[in-house]
Amino acid sequence: MTFLLFLVSGLIHGVDAPVNNSHACGSIAIEVVLSLLGVEGELSERISECPASPLTFKDLLAQVEHYDCVAVGISSPDEPPPFRAGTAGGVISLVLPTGDKHYVAVLESRGSQMQILDFPEPPVWVMAASLKERFGWDGSILLVARNAADINRIVSLRGWSYVWHAGLALAAILFSTGLFRRSPRATQYIDGCGEREKQEWRRGFSLLELLVVLGIVGVLVSLLGPAVQSGREAARSIDCSSRLRQIGIGLHDYAGAHSGTLPPASMYMTVVPEGTVYATNMSMQAQLLPFLGQLNVWENIDRSEDGLGAGREPVTSSRNASLLSLSIPLFACPSDRVRSGGNSYRACHGTSPDYHVRLDKGARGGIARWRGGVRLSEVTDGLSSTAFFSERVVGDFDTASFTPWRDRAIVWSPIAPAGPDEGLSICSRIPANHREHYSSDGSTWLLTDWSQTLYSHVLPPNSAIPDCLHVVAARSQHPGGVHVLYGDGSVSMVTQEVSLDVWRAWASVDGGEAIDHD
Repeated sequence: MTFLLFLVSGLIHGVDAPVNNSHACGSIAIEVVLSLLGVEGELSERISECPASPLTFKDLLAQVEHYDCVAVGISSPDEPPPFRAGTAGGVISLVLPTGDKHYVAVLESRGSQMQILDFPEPPVWVMAASLKERFGWDGSILLVARNAADINRIVSLRGWSYVWHAGLALAAILFSTGLFRRSPRATQYIDGCGEREKQEWRRGFSLLELLVVLGIVGVLVSLLGPAVQSGREAARSIDCSSRLRQIGIGLHDYAGAHSGTLPPASMYMTVVPEGTVYATNMSMQAQLLPFLGQLNVWENIDRSEDGLGAGREPVTSSRNASLLSLSIPLFACPSDRVRSGGNSYRACHGTSPDYHVRLDKGARGGIARWRGGVRLSEVTDGLSSTAFFSERVVGDFDTASFTPWRDRAIVWSPIAPAGPDEGLSICSRIPANHREHYSSDGSTWLLTDWSQTLYSHVLPPNSAIPDCLHVVAARSQHPGGVHVLYGDGSVSMVTQEVSLDVWRAWASVDGGEAIDHD
């Protein structure tokens, strides 16, 4: 009898399952799931390469991304999310009696049961509660699917399952409080021998019972609303992370086509034969279009764009006006109210509060450079320790009132702040009723400007201090933090409680601070 069959037998009969850790490898579990999703893997070759110690979920996530699939780790303490075989899969971690970690593939999930497979043994159905009790499963599962849409549907179904259970509870309450109960109705009649009373019955409930039911319904609605909203936001957050990850793939594809060099923050071109150099304002996002499946859009851009209208209210363009309202879904965070043609994802300018990169008083440069792109070999802090892109909410487009969370304050200063601390100090003195501000930040993905396609690590993410000058913080509508794309192509959620020193260290490409983001 194999390990997994003995495991299930042990759950049923209450005996300890024997230990067979020869296949304790998360890579094999991932390959099994991918093969059932129709992704051609390398299972037979990888068996011999299996490490002696189990991998982590982070390692498995990287393996999934290698095959251009999507994975997300969720915690399901009550019951696993439902999904059918072939549409999605999962990997869970069990603790063997020896204390070793063991990964198994989840092929299908129905309510409180999961069909799991421990390669090369056949699949079996087990109770999730039994896995928690006997084998230390903490409810965590790495969901794997071909695309973000399939993951989103699974997460959304979890929210609706709460509605279904609450509906059943409400039906039980209505039944128990008298909706289906018969109550007496008194009538009278004369039969010639005197007046006698006759009782008939009708369905109904009293006013007090009605008020109780209405009160319970109100409580249920108040509980279900946040649950459904939480499920929807979780799906949007996954979608947002997936979009940033696609931008990361586009950056590396661009570098592969340009001798290992990332796109510059703004393009420059030379007019021949005169030899005059003209500045051409074209954002990094725009330059990535051919590598993001948007070649037709790229070919329709007038390359003589000067970008003089990038910082205006509203943004203008004399050469590409029609593209200012062209939406690229990949550049719009699903959790924010992005207008047509808007942009949510910005390139990291480092920790310099200056318009260009002035590296003094602790300021460090990021990947967004005005003249010439950064070579990947110049990222000496390590790709996994360097932020490439992050989120920034769009402006409120209300020029009459200042919204510190979305708008950027105008501060008139003859000299730009020299270092990040000076920039932070200037922005922290902005009053809540500040009048002069930019309200159309994030209007376009096309043009390079602090108001459109760049951000910095001068302020912490989701900072309570408003943006000002060229100090633009990473901000998002996701509760608790912002998504950050790192140079190795990974994306993680960074909370606003992150140390400012660590946050600034991630912004520089060569500051000598190799701090891993996990």
